Amino acid sequence: GHFLCRIYEEGYPIIIDCFDEGRLHLQATLLESPTLTREQRTILRQAADPGTVLLRLFNNLVIALEEAGRKEDAMLVRKLRATLK
Repeated sequence: GHFLCRIYEEGYPIIIDCFDEGRLHLQATLLESPTLTREQRTILRQAADPGTVLLRLFNNLVIALEEAGRKEDAMLVRKLRATLK
């Protein structure tokens, strides 16, 4: 899945696309997209709980560490991740 963040500016929800160089989108504009399914619209309106955010971050960190050849560090993050499940 895609990792997005929401901030509010002058009362309007702004979505930050963390994997597209921090590109900003008005949430209302994204919700109007004809390519989104009903489920995707529902997800876009919801906030992720802190545990879900940590799991996503740990998953990304494991991949980055493995790609960098840092197997021991990746294993440590895997162990941390396992405590959240």
